[in-house]
Amino acid sequence: MRLHIRRNTLIIALAGVALFIGVRVGRSGHLTSAQEEDSSLGAPSRVSLEQGESFITLDRATQFKSGIVVSPLEPHAYAPELHVQGIVVEAGTSSVTQGSLAPEHVVLVQIVPSGRAHLLVAPPTASIQVADGTRASASLIVTPQASDVGRLPMYRLDLSERQASECFPGMSVTVSLPVGSLVDGVVVPESAVIWHEGKSWVYVRDTPAGPGALEKLPDRTETTRGQPLTLVDRFVRREISTDTPVAGGWFVAKAVSAGTPVVTTGAQMLLSEEFRSQIPSEE
Repeated sequence: MRLHIRRNTLIIALAGVALFIGVRVGRSGHLTSAQEEDSSLGAPSRVSLEQGESFITLDRATQFKSGIVVSPLEPHAYAPELHVQGIVVEAGTSSVTQGSLAPEHVVLVQIVPSGRAHLLVAPPTASIQVADGTRASASLIVTPQASDVGRLPMYRLDLSERQASECFPGMSVTVSLPVGSLVDGVVVPESAVIWHEGKSWVYVRDTPAGPGALEKLPDRTETTRGQPLTLVDRFVRREISTDTPVAGGWFVAKAVSAGTPVVTTGAQMLLSEEFRSQIPSEE
């Protein structure tokens, strides 16, 4: 009888130990998962402060896993424009453009009188935003002279039948007139721009040691002379101007230039990583 009681007691004790170990393992696994979720990039990264700027160092493997994409900016020439109001004075007149048998429709737009639109010399071409949101090229057909009182520039658009059908006399449109000389710069894609403290920024890949510095890190299997090596890059935030919107982004003539490697995907992740490093650790 006593042997039977001792045997049951031993079984209960072993079951308790097994339950205790299972709970510990489960909690340990839960903490590990939480720690992984807490890391915004989930891989080695360092944020260093140099001359008031924060530099984020990431290895190429981390960049790939995090979906970070870096693309060089392409050169772009931009002609400054003056945006004025115009009014459709005629719409629906049929015409046939030179070299094409497809019927087009002519729309005539006159500049609305204003201080900004008082131009002594109207440019020979302009672009006008039509009803579907696209910008159509227009040619000058009425050129007012300085002595012409009350006479304003008039532009002609040759549109498709659909576009012309959406225009009607008295309709207000935006006319963009080229002014000044061409300015060289780049177009920064919308996906590359992040906003912080009311300013617009991009992350630039800045690697002083060349296109990918070699650094010893223990998480790679590739070796050189027995030492593990990996490619790493540094990223720094640069403020840009978004005063000149263009198709696909913003035209920028300063801060970045053609060929500058800019983060086009994942910039918001880098911003989170930069400011996460500023949070004091609870140790």
